[in-house]
Amino acid sequence: MFPVVGIVVLLLLVFGGFALTGGNLGPVMHALPHEMLIIGGAAIGSLIIGNSGKELKALGGGFAKVFKGPTYKKADYLDCILLVSTLMKMMRTEGPVAVEPHIEDPASSPIFQQYPKLAKDQTLVHLICDTLRLVVVSSGTLDPHAVEEVMDSAIKNHHHHAIKPADGLQSLADALPALGIVAAVLGVVKTMGSIDKPLRRSSAA
Repeated sequence: MFPVVGIVVLLLLVFGGFALTGGNLGPVMHALPHEMLIIGGAAIGSLIIGNSGKELKALGGGFAKVFKGPTYKKADYLDCILLVSTLMKMMRTEGPVAVEPHIEDPASSPIFQQYPKLAKDQTLVHLICDTLRLVVVSSGTLDPHAVEEVMDSAIKNHHHHAIKPADGLQSLADALPALGIVAAVLGVVKTMGSIDKPLRRSSAA
């Protein structure tokens, strides 16, 4: 909802401010399709050239997330806490051997199946299972700080890959002014090519 509101406010303030200051929107609207074709086409072409198919798919998914809103709500975070708490309680009461089947095959685990939305997030499932696997293998002798370091490293690695589409979009945003200059130069070339032609009177005249 907020992205749509932001786009509407942006367009109203930019074009409305231009009109309020005495600008004529006619020539702007006349040139807009062609300018969008040149600049937008160059931008899309640059994205295709500079990114793999996987990154382009992730970028499209990122746009969808912007308009759909956050994937997880407060209840989902509480479910995540309950999921981990259930596994940790089982480890304390029944021992690491009881937890091992759940973390080795979470898809068939009745504990994970209680939270289907979380179970679909493979990144989250791997983070939980890999961390608990360290605890199980160490038989409780693992330093808690070592577990924290492993989790921090996994989260940083995930963020590094998750932020790549945004980095590509940022690079494109940095290049858009140059692409706009290209469109402006093409407009000047077109104008100079018609400078020796007679004026055309508008139908209103």
